[in-house]
Amino acid sequence: MVFLTGVMLQLFGGGDAWAREPVKCRPVDNPREVARRGAGNRHRRVQCTQNGRPVRTARSAPPRRTVRRSAPPARRRAPVRRPVRRAPVARRAPPVARPPANRSVVVRRRGPKYNRENTVAIGLTGGSVLSGNNDVGLFTDGGVGGWFRARPRGPFAVQLDVSHYFGVTRRPLLQQARQQTQLGGSVMWFATSRAPLTPYVLGGAAYAHRSVQDQTFGNDFPVRSNLFGLQGGGGLEVALGRSAVLDFEARYVGYLGRDSNDPVGSLTATVGIGTHF
Repeated sequence: MVFLTGVMLQLFGGGDAWAREPVKCRPVDNPREVARRGAGNRHRRVQCTQNGRPVRTARSAPPRRTVRRSAPPARRRAPVRRPVRRAPVARRAPPVARPPANRSVVVRRRGPKYNRENTVAIGLTGGSVLSGNNDVGLFTDGGVGGWFRARPRGPFAVQLDVSHYFGVTRRPLLQQARQQTQLGGSVMWFATSRAPLTPYVLGGAAYAHRSVQDQTFGNDFPVRSNLFGLQGGGGLEVALGRSAVLDFEARYVGYLGRDSNDPVGSLTATVGIGTHF
């Protein structure tokens, strides 16, 4: 039996069948593949031997790498504010009324805010008069008055005014009471008729009735006199609206045909308020 087994081994397995070793394999690196792919991505080459003889050469698959990846964190989406789209509003101009073909249209334009042309005005004044006589010298009396003014078209106007002044002078061994009523008519020239501030000049004639009473040693009879003269001056008209005005005026009256005890003239300064119609 042993003989038959040896004969079969000689026929089918060769003479060294009893001395065969198991196949041994070891990995071998290929320098070209290492240079081309890199040390980390190279495949491993395996060389197997049996009894010191190479049996076969095979290329093994690259080792499997298991990478565990964690799930990415959930992203919170920020709220998106989208602009509200509004429908466009079509703005249309109002229709213009067209006049009929065969009719004429009269357009009335509003005049300027300050216009004194073609008007009449009345007003009140208050102020003082500076005058004198031989007994007391210079004196200042206060008084009130009024005026009427007509302004036709243009810078010219006509004014009539009346005023009454009164006063008393008290000194040692002298006491004098005075009264004076003055009428005047003048022609005025205004720089403009459509401005809030309007300077003007005036000139005309004046009449004054004077009464002087000496009260030093009792009530003597008053001494009365009538004086005529020429007057001239100027002022400033301030508009307080479409109709009301405020006047600042100064004028001088020079008397003609006076007596020795009568003054040469008088200087008046007044402030007046009036309205135009």
